[in-house]
Amino acid sequence: RKWHRGPGQGASECSSQFLTDPPEWLEDSEQAQGKLACSCGAKLGAFSWHGLQCSCGAWSCPAFQVVLSRVDRHVLHVG
Repeated sequence: RKWHRGPGQGASECSSQFLTDPPEWLEDSEQAQGKLACSCGAKLGAFSWHGLQCSCGAWSCPAFQVVLSRVDRHVLHVG
């Protein structure tokens, strides 16, 4: 039951990153939930206007979730 964990009962680190704003192409969507995919077709995550729960137990609503194991991480050095 991956979406029914309470705070403190999930993983110690988040396995996903939640976008703070919806992707521009999604703003006009009539779908309440669905998958976020790369242009190559690979699934990157999910979205739900009703919210999703992270592996750490925190909720995000609305949710635009990118699974970290599905993307390459690059560190930006500002300055």
